[in-house]
Order: sequence, then structure tokens, then C-alpha cells
Amino acid sequence: MLKLIAVDGLSVIEAAAALGIRPVTARVRLHRARKVLRDTIVIPNPVLISVLISVKE
Repeated sequence: MLKLIAVDGLSVIEAAAALGIRPVTARVRLHRARKVLRDTIVIPNPVLISVLISVKE
């Protein structure tokens, strides 16, 4: 679902049709996928990285 929308550029309605599901189902799945992705990705903290580098040296 996420790939169809983010990479292939399909709309939610088009992705739903490609997957054979209702558009409302596609929107719910997209919302859940984005939440999992958002909760999984760790954005590096530049301050923490500089502290770790200075401690290592």
C-alpha cells in the first residue's frame, strides 16, 4: 500500500483498486502504515552524536 502511493505515485483510490479493497480500507491501512513507519524511524540527534564521538576519542 505504502509503496503504491509513495513510490508509484498512485492515489489512495487507485491503490485501493489495484489491491481490490475499498478506498476507506486503504486509507485506514495507509494511516496505520505511516504510524508504524513514524514510530520506527529514529532521527539521529546531532548533539548525541557529537557527544559519542568526543567520548570515543
